Amino acid sequence: MTFPSFSVGEVLRAQDMNAVGLWLIKSQVVGSGVSSVTVNDAFTNDFDNFRIIYSDGTQSANNSLNIRLGASSASYFGGWNGAFYATGSANVGSNNNTSQLLIGGGDSNGSSICCDVMIPNRTKYTNFTFNGVFVDSAIVGAGRHAVAAAYTGFTILTGAGTMSGGTIRVYGYQK
Repeated sequence: MTFPSFSVGEVLRAQDMNAVGLWLIKSQVVGSGVSSVTVNDAFTNDFDNFRIIYSDGTQSANNSLNIRLGASSASYFGGWNGAFYATGSANVGSNNNTSQLLIGGGDSNGSSICCDVMIPNRTKYTNFTFNGVFVDSAIVGAGRHAVAAAYTGFTILTGAGTMSGGTIRVYGYQK
Protein backbone atom coordinates (compact mmCIF):
# COMPACT_ATOMS: atom_id res chain seq x y z
CA MET A 1 0.00 0.00 0.00
CA THR A 2 1.23 3.48 -0.83
CA PHE A 3 0.80 5.86 2.09
CA PRO A 4 -0.86 9.19 1.35
CA SER A 5 1.41 12.21 1.07
CA PHE A 6 -0.14 15.65 1.21
CA SER A 7 1.22 19.00 0.02
CA VAL A 8 0.34 22.51 1.16
CA GLY A 9 -2.68 23.80 -0.79
CA GLU A 10 -3.60 20.37 -2.15
CA VAL A 11 -7.26 19.35 -2.31
CA LEU A 12 -7.65 16.29 -0.10
CA ARG A 13 -9.61 13.38 -1.52
CA ALA A 14 -11.87 11.27 0.69
CA GLN A 15 -10.18 8.02 -0.29
CA ASP A 16 -6.78 9.44 0.72
CA MET A 17 -8.05 10.67 4.08
CA ASN A 18 -9.89 7.42 4.79
CA ALA A 19 -6.65 5.51 4.25
CA VAL A 20 -5.02 7.11 7.30
CA GLY A 21 -5.00 4.52 10.12
CA LEU A 22 -4.24 6.53 13.27
CA TRP A 23 -5.70 9.97 14.00
CA LEU A 24 -4.22 12.28 16.59
CA ILE A 25 -7.03 13.20 18.99
CA LYS A 26 -5.24 14.91 21.85
CA SER A 27 -1.77 16.14 22.72
CA GLN A 28 -0.97 17.25 26.25
CA VAL A 29 2.33 18.50 27.68
CA VAL A 30 3.31 17.15 31.11
CA GLY A 31 4.24 19.78 33.68
CA SER A 32 7.24 19.79 36.01
CA GLY A 33 7.31 17.78 39.24
CA VAL A 34 3.78 16.35 39.05
CA SER A 35 2.61 13.01 40.42
CA SER A 36 -0.31 12.73 38.00
CA VAL A 37 -1.61 14.14 34.72
CA THR A 38 -5.28 14.05 33.75
CA VAL A 39 -6.15 13.94 30.06
CA ASN A 40 -9.78 14.90 29.40
CA ASP A 41 -11.80 14.46 26.17
CA ALA A 42 -9.43 11.79 24.86
CA PHE A 43 -11.81 8.93 24.07
CA THR A 44 -14.27 10.22 21.49
CA ASN A 45 -17.15 8.29 19.94
CA ASP A 46 -15.48 8.61 16.53
CA PHE A 47 -13.23 5.66 17.44
CA ASP A 48 -13.54 2.35 19.30
CA ASN A 49 -9.86 1.78 20.10
CA PHE A 50 -7.07 4.16 21.07
CA ARG A 51 -3.30 4.36 21.50
CA ILE A 52 -1.66 6.37 24.26
CA ILE A 53 2.00 7.32 23.84
CA TYR A 54 4.00 9.23 26.44
CA SER A 55 7.62 10.02 25.68
CA ASP A 56 10.43 12.51 26.30
CA GLY A 57 9.65 12.86 30.01
CA THR A 58 11.56 11.87 33.14
CA GLN A 59 10.76 10.68 36.65
CA SER A 60 12.32 11.65 39.98
CA ALA A 61 12.32 8.01 41.12
CA ASN A 62 12.74 4.67 39.36
CA ASN A 63 9.15 3.59 39.29
CA SER A 64 6.01 2.69 37.39
CA LEU A 65 3.60 4.79 35.37
CA ASN A 66 -0.01 3.77 35.84
CA ILE A 67 -3.39 4.55 34.30
CA ARG A 68 -6.78 5.23 35.86
CA LEU A 69 -9.92 5.72 33.75
CA GLY A 70 -12.03 8.73 34.73
CA ALA A 71 -12.37 8.82 38.52
CA SER A 72 -12.65 5.02 38.80
CA SER A 73 -10.14 3.80 41.38
CA ALA A 74 -10.99 0.09 41.69
CA SER A 75 -11.17 -3.15 39.71
CA TYR A 76 -7.92 -3.00 37.69
CA PHE A 77 -6.45 -6.40 36.80
CA GLY A 78 -3.41 -7.19 34.67
CA GLY A 79 0.00 -8.71 34.32
CA TRP A 80 3.32 -8.23 32.59
CA ASN A 81 6.38 -10.22 31.58
CA GLY A 82 9.82 -8.88 30.90
CA ALA A 83 13.51 -9.26 31.45
CA PHE A 84 16.08 -7.23 33.36
CA TYR A 85 18.80 -6.02 31.01
CA ALA A 86 21.80 -6.69 33.23
CA THR A 87 20.96 -10.21 34.31
CA GLY A 88 18.39 -11.52 31.86
CA SER A 89 16.30 -12.59 34.82
CA ALA A 90 12.54 -12.30 34.68
CA ASN A 91 10.60 -9.15 35.56
CA VAL A 92 7.04 -10.36 36.07
CA GLY A 93 4.20 -8.86 38.03
CA SER A 94 0.50 -8.33 38.25
CA ASN A 95 -2.30 -6.03 39.35
CA ASN A 96 -5.11 -7.83 41.17
CA ASN A 97 -8.10 -5.59 41.87
CA THR A 98 -5.95 -2.48 42.33
CA SER A 99 -6.75 1.24 42.13
CA GLN A 100 -4.78 1.71 38.88
CA LEU A 101 -3.04 -0.37 36.20
CA LEU A 102 0.71 -0.40 35.58
CA ILE A 103 1.35 0.34 31.87
CA GLY A 104 4.92 1.68 31.75
CA GLY A 105 7.72 3.17 33.76
CA GLY A 106 10.81 5.26 33.83
CA ASP A 107 13.54 7.02 35.71
CA SER A 108 15.66 10.18 35.50
CA ASN A 109 16.86 9.14 32.03
CA GLY A 110 13.41 8.78 30.50
CA SER A 111 9.83 7.65 30.91
CA SER A 112 7.59 5.97 28.37
CA ILE A 113 4.17 4.51 27.74
CA CYS A 114 2.86 2.76 24.66
CA CYS A 115 -0.59 1.46 25.50
CA ASP A 116 -3.58 0.39 23.41
CA VAL A 117 -6.98 0.91 25.03
CA MET A 118 -9.99 -1.00 23.71
CA ILE A 119 -13.54 0.42 23.92
CA PRO A 120 -13.12 2.77 26.91
CA ASN A 121 -15.99 4.94 25.67
CA ARG A 122 -18.61 2.17 25.84
CA THR A 123 -20.49 0.76 28.82
CA LYS A 124 -18.33 -2.37 28.89
CA TYR A 125 -15.11 -3.54 30.51
CA THR A 126 -12.06 -1.77 29.05
CA ASN A 127 -9.04 -3.85 27.96
CA PHE A 128 -5.41 -2.71 27.66
CA THR A 129 -2.23 -3.98 26.02
CA PHE A 130 1.08 -2.29 26.65
CA ASN A 131 4.81 -2.59 26.08
CA GLY A 132 7.89 -0.56 26.74
CA VAL A 133 10.79 0.20 28.97
CA PHE A 134 10.37 -0.13 32.72
CA VAL A 135 13.39 1.40 34.46
CA ASP A 136 15.99 -1.37 33.94
CA SER A 137 13.96 -3.89 31.97
CA ALA A 138 11.65 -4.32 29.01
CA ILE A 139 8.05 -5.40 29.58
CA VAL A 140 4.94 -6.47 27.68
CA GLY A 141 1.56 -6.92 29.29
CA ALA A 142 -2.18 -6.68 29.25
CA GLY A 143 -4.93 -5.77 31.64
CA ARG A 144 -8.57 -5.00 32.21
CA HIS A 145 -10.67 -2.44 34.02
CA ALA A 146 -13.54 -4.61 35.21
CA VAL A 147 -16.18 -1.91 35.49
CA ALA A 148 -18.88 -1.66 32.82
CA ALA A 149 -18.76 2.11 32.35
CA ALA A 150 -17.93 4.58 29.58
CA TYR A 151 -15.02 7.01 29.96
CA THR A 152 -13.81 10.02 27.98
CA GLY A 153 -10.61 10.68 29.90
CA PHE A 154 -7.84 9.12 31.97
CA THR A 155 -5.10 9.95 34.45
CA ILE A 156 -1.45 8.87 34.30
CA LEU A 157 0.02 8.47 37.80
CA THR A 158 3.53 7.76 39.04
CA GLY A 159 4.12 4.80 41.35
CA ALA A 160 6.39 7.01 43.46
CA GLY A 161 8.00 10.42 43.10
CA THR A 162 7.11 12.79 40.30
CA MET A 163 7.31 13.09 36.52
CA SER A 164 8.39 16.07 34.45
CA GLY A 165 8.22 17.06 30.81
CA GLY A 166 7.33 15.13 27.73
CA THR A 167 4.05 14.88 25.89
CA ILE A 168 1.11 12.49 26.16
CA ARG A 169 -0.51 11.85 22.79
CA VAL A 170 -3.76 9.99 22.23
CA TYR A 171 -4.56 8.50 18.82
CA GLY A 172 -7.75 6.87 17.57
CA TYR A 173 -7.60 3.78 15.39
CA GLN A 174 -9.55 4.19 12.17
CA LYS A 175 -12.67 1.96 12.21
